[in-house]
Amino acid sequence: MTIEHVREAIGEILLQQTSPMKEFDLIQLLQAGDEPLLQADALRSDLSLFQTHFLVFHCLYSLQDEWLTQRVGQLQIEPLCIFCHPYEAAEKSAGAEVQPQDPLRDYYLNWSNCEGMSESGVEALLNQFWRRYARGPMRQSVLTEDIEKALHTLECETSEPTLIEVKRQYRLMVHRCHPDKGGDVGQMQQLQEAYELVCRGLFR
Repeated sequence: MTIEHVREAIGEILLQQTSPMKEFDLIQLLQAGDEPLLQADALRSDLSLFQTHFLVFHCLYSLQDEWLTQRVGQLQIEPLCIFCHPYEAAEKSAGAEVQPQDPLRDYYLNWSNCEGMSESGVEALLNQFWRRYARGPMRQSVLTEDIEKALHTLECETSEPTLIEVKRQYRLMVHRCHPDKGGDVGQMQQLQEAYELVCRGLFR
């Protein structure tokens, strides 16, 4: 398996999609089939989860550049919404194919950010990322009721957990609900969504 193989597979999947898909669903498709491109344990540990996520987003941002330049489409890249929108040539000005500066894009396109990453490095990166993300312009307004439901899904014992406690509980629940442990894909998706919602809503 090479990065190019994964990139090509992701491109084929997305060009066949008629509605947005989640990163988790995309990873599941890459793990399926007689010759899966991702291992079954690709999401099992923090480190393997980071490496898998980085690989997928590296390929997505690479495709985003290519498809925009070739006027194939405009690729929206978000963990819960990955979709290739039609290229709207009428709304494009000269030179619009050049992507505006995007720190996330630059980060994921630099493969050295993935190489040599350790478990402790992932832990520190997640702490930094969620705090920055929650303060940034992309932060969504999260209702208290929704946060409470998400905390219940994660089975957190307190209504005001620390980021470390949320991450620890998320890992525990993922391990418990993983398909290899008798869980199912639906449970994994609910846990991912609950985790992201709590991080957006509590850690500003």
